Amino acid sequence: MSETQQSKAETNIHAYKYQPEYAEQAKQYNETLLNLNPDYTTITPLRKILVRCYVIEPTVTEGGLVMPYKQMLSYQTKSGQGKAGEFETDWPYADKAVVVSVPDGTTLVKQGDIVQLTRNAVEIRVAAEGNNAVPIIANGFVHVDSKNEMTPKNMDDPDYGYVLVSLGEIEAKY
Repeated sequence: MSETQQSKAETNIHAYKYQPEYAEQAKQYNETLLNLNPDYTTITPLRKILVRCYVIEPTVTEGGLVMPYKQMLSYQTKSGQGKAGEFETDWPYADKAVVVSVPDGTTLVKQGDIVQLTRNAVEIRVAAEGNNAVPIIANGFVHVDSKNEMTPKNMDDPDYGYVLVSLGEIEAKY
């Protein structure tokens, strides 16, 4: 009985992603992305670069059907890497991001630069195993004084979209 209830609850969580309001929320997030949270702009990373990612906006069909972004979720198996199939991610991060903060002495990129990241920089991974397994954003970053313990899943959260990447994960600057 509890498995059935959990399955229904998970279905309801993702049902919002098929609503026009979700598509509008993603569009609004991208339009206001450059309004960076001062808690993050005042951080000075020591070795990595703090960026805030754009999101991949869902496709809306001519009939008004919202098709959210899905990606393949990889997980570790005894014989290597497995694929769990398509996953409706709570972090539909695009490869495009804005630089929020850089280590002292970094001159290749600066705050406000628009950059292209490698796909691995914003990859979803599985943490833990079995029933304890949960998807996470690999390089997700949350300010220590934030009320969030994990990377936020809601685009309206002021801590949403921040990732900490190495300089090698930045492919280009625009």
